[in-house]
Amino acid sequence: MANRGPASAADALGRAVYDYLREDAEAGALTYRDGAGVRDGRVRDFYFSPPDEWPTGIREALERLASDERACG
Repeated sequence: MANRGPASAADALGRAVYDYLREDAEAGALTYRDGAGVRDGRVRDFYFSPPDEWPTGIREALERLASDERACG
């Protein structure tokens, strides 16, 4: 049996990232569900695009989190 990365179906994100890194984009699909809302999990967009391509709001939020962490550490 081939190694398929994360074994648990509960780790859908881990499996999607693993498949994406193996360049198996179809297998790396991830569906995001929030109640009745369903959309593409956008593994490539959220996890593999360079930070300078991220929306400004996301970069600012991450900078605030990093700053807070440094202040606490």
